[in-house]
Amino acid sequence: MAVLREFHNSAGRTDLLIWFQGENKIFYVELKVLRGWQKSGPKRVQVKADQHITWGKEGIAQAYTYRRLQPQQPGSGYACCFDARDENKELPELLEFAKEKDIQYKRYFMFPSAKALRPTLMN
Repeated sequence: MAVLREFHNSAGRTDLLIWFQGENKIFYVELKVLRGWQKSGPKRVQVKADQHITWGKEGIAQAYTYRRLQPQQPGSGYACCFDARDENKELPELLEFAKEKDIQYKRYFMFPSAKALRPTLMN
């Protein structure tokens, strides 16, 4: 197995390329962070919901393009969104778009602290 980061190909630069040599199977992985806030000069500005959807779809489209433009290498596309928004809530638009494009999609919520994570584990 080989793991290559920021692998350049004719479709662009995939964040991770995982190659199982024995099976000649490649996984194209695109990583995105859905930020709750961004800097605007000296201030913090909340990122709008439609920007999260656009950014997540961008990652899904990238994984789709990497996979599709490499027909000589059978592979699968993955889009992973690390969710740093305030609320741990899935974006159904991203699930649907990934399904349309035949891309495996997974969202990982990023808790702001270990203290915020613990109560969710105790339910």
